[in-house]
Amino acid sequence: MSPTLQPSDTVNRDLPWISFSFLGLLAFFPCLFMGETYFHDDLLTYVNFDFGFLAHQLSLGHFPLWNPYLLGGMPFFANPNSLAAYPLLYPLLLFPMGYGTTVFFLIHWLIAAFGMFFFLHTLGMSKPSCRVGAITYAFSGLFWMELVHPWILATLAWIPWWLAFLDRLAWKGERRDAFLSGLAFSLLFLSCNYQMSLLALGGGLVYFGMKLIQTLRENGKNFPGLNLWLECAGFMLWGLVPAVLWLIPSGELILRSGRFQAVWDYAHLDKTLCLNPQGFQEFLFPENPLGNTAMGYGDYVDNAGFLGFFTPLLVLIGLWISPRRLWPWTLFALVGLGLALGPHLPIHQWACEYLPGFRYTRAPVRSLIYFVFSLCVLAAAGFEGLMARLGDRTRVNFFLQFVFLVSLLVPAWMSVPRGESSILQAPARVSFLSRLKETASFGRVWIPENIPYPLHWKGKTFLARYPVNAGLSVRLREAGGYDSLWLGSYAFARSLPSETFERLLAVQWRVFPAKVSGVEVEASPETHPSVWSAGRLESFQGIESLRQALNQKDFNPYLETLLNGPLPADWAGGNEGKISVQWSGREDGTDTESFQVSVPQPALVVFSEINYPGWRAELDGVSTPLYEADGLLRAVWVPAGNHEVRFNFHPDWVWTCSITALLWLLSLPFAWRAVTLKRNLR
Repeated sequence: MSPTLQPSDTVNRDLPWISFSFLGLLAFFPCLFMGETYFHDDLLTYVNFDFGFLAHQLSLGHFPLWNPYLLGGMPFFANPNSLAAYPLLYPLLLFPMGYGTTVFFLIHWLIAAFGMFFFLHTLGMSKPSCRVGAITYAFSGLFWMELVHPWILATLAWIPWWLAFLDRLAWKGERRDAFLSGLAFSLLFLSCNYQMSLLALGGGLVYFGMKLIQTLRENGKNFPGLNLWLECAGFMLWGLVPAVLWLIPSGELILRSGRFQAVWDYAHLDKTLCLNPQGFQEFLFPENPLGNTAMGYGDYVDNAGFLGFFTPLLVLIGLWISPRRLWPWTLFALVGLGLALGPHLPIHQWACEYLPGFRYTRAPVRSLIYFVFSLCVLAAAGFEGLMARLGDRTRVNFFLQFVFLVSLLVPAWMSVPRGESSILQAPARVSFLSRLKETASFGRVWIPENIPYPLHWKGKTFLARYPVNAGLSVRLREAGGYDSLWLGSYAFARSLPSETFERLLAVQWRVFPAKVSGVEVEASPETHPSVWSAGRLESFQGIESLRQALNQKDFNPYLETLLNGPLPADWAGGNEGKISVQWSGREDGTDTESFQVSVPQPALVVFSEINYPGWRAELDGVSTPLYEADGLLRAVWVPAGNHEVRFNFHPDWVWTCSITALLWLLSLPFAWRAVTLKRNLR
C-alpha cells in the first residue's frame, strides 16, 4: 500500500494489536537503565528537586499550589516546569528519583512508539514498516537529547497520536476521532511545554488542512456536510476541556513571567539552541553530552538529528520509489531543518516575524520535530518499498528490523550520560545546606550559580556548577534559584542594585566560592528583617516610574515604600519617622503563612513575601486589603497593637477549574457512548 497522505479505504483504520515481541523489544533496552539515572543539564539542576518537593508535599497530605522556597516564592502547580497537571507524572513519584525517571522515560518511549505505529498504520503501511517508523521515532536523537526535559519528552510522545486522530478526522469526519483528537491534544498540552505545544499545534493544523484539501479533491461527492463538521467541532472541544482548564493558571503565569515580559529581539536569540551546520556529522555520529568536560548545549545539540545509520538510505529508497506521493513529507522535513538552523538561515526569522505566536517557541532546535517526524515517515515508506521488492521473506524482514534497531541504540547508548541514581540526590547532601537550614528562619539565603560542584562519573571527576535548586530538598528559602519561567516582578527585582535586592528579599546569608575550602558561608553585613514598616508611602503610576525610583542609590525600602495603586484609606500622611515592628513567624507553609505583628501605632507593614494574584490577607481572622509594595512584595495595613496577619494562596481559578474538571471526568462515559453510538454517514 502506498504511504500517502490519504490511506486506502481497504485499510483497517482502527488501532492494531501490536505484537508482544515488539513491546518487549522496546521495553527491554530502557529497562537496562533501571538503577541508573540520567543526570545532565536541567534534570540535575532543578527538575528532580521539583518532583521531590511534590512527592514530599503529597506524603504530608497536601497538594502545593505555591513554592515559597525558590526565587523568593513562585507558583508551583501553575508552573509548566513542575508537570503537576500531567497525570503520568505521578507514577514517577512512587519510586526513588533515579528509578522514577527511568519509569517515566520507559512509559513515554512506549507511548511514542505505539503512537507512531498507529499513525503510520493510518497511512496504509504494513506492520513491519510501521515498526521501523515507530522504532526510528522513539529512539531518535531528539528523544535522547530531551531525556533531561521530561515535559518535552512527554510532548514528543503524544504528537503522533494527535496527528493520527487528525488524519482520521479529516478522512472520515467521525465524532469519535474528533473527540479523541481533542483528548490527545489535551494530554499533549498537559505535558506542560508551551514551546513544543505551539509547534505541535501549528504542524497539526497545517497537516489537517492538507488532508482536508486532499480529501475534498478525491472524495468531494462524499465529503461530510457542514452539520457533521459542526458536530465534530463540538466533540473536539469536549476533548479539549482539560487543555482549556490548564491554560487558565499556566497562561496567567506564562504571561507574568520574565521571559514573556522581556522585549523580544531576534538579534539576541540564544545561538546555542540552534543547529550548527558544522555539527551535522552528529546526525550519524552523536557526541557524548559530557565528553571530556561538562559540555553546553552548543556542543551536542546536533545530536537531536540522529536517526540511525540506515535511515538516510531508507529515505532515499522511499523517495526513489514514490517521489510524487512523498513530496509533502519531504517539504515538512526541509522546513523543519531550516527552522532548526535558526539564524544560519532567514527562514526562522521570517517565521518569528510573520507567523503569529511562533517567536514564543524560542529554541530553534525544537523545530527539528518536523524534520524527525517526517523522516520517520519517509524511512517507513522506504522500508515498505524495499520489502515489496524483496518479497515475503520473514527472516530477512526480521533481520533488517533488528539491525535497524541496533544501529539506533548503540550510538545512543554511548552518548547518553547515565550513572548511579544517587547522583541526583548528592547535591542536597552538601554540608553547607544543613547549616543554612538551621540559621535562615524566615529570611533567605543567596547561593550563586558559580559555586563549584564535583561531579563523579565513570571514574572521572568533572567540575560542574552546583545545582542552585538543591536547597528545595531541605526546604531552604532561597532568594535565588533557577526556573525558566521566573516571575517578571522577580526579574525586575534582580535588575536592581544588589543592596536593594537583598533588602527586599530579606537575604540573611550568602554562599560564595572560596579558594581554600571551595565554599564559604557568611552572614549579610546588614540586618535584613523579613517584616518591616516604612515611614513614608508613595503611589507610583507605571513600571518606568517605579524602576527609576528603585534604581536610585539612596532608595531604602525600610524608609520608603512605593505602592502600586492608591494609598490605604487610613493613611494620614506626613509620618517621616521609622515605626518599629515586632514580629514572629508562626506558620511557614507552602500555601499559608502567618505572622504575629505588634506595632505602636497604625502602619503599613511590609512582608518580604512575593505578591501574586491569588494571595489573600487576613487580619485577626478577618479579610483585609492586600497591597503590593515596591512592585514585588505583600503589604497589609495594621492597626496599633498585637495582631495576627495570615496569608492564604487561593487563586480564583481553583474551585472553578476543579469542579469543571470533576464534571468532565464524570462525563467521559457519556462522551464515549455518544461518539461510538453509531458511525457517521457521509
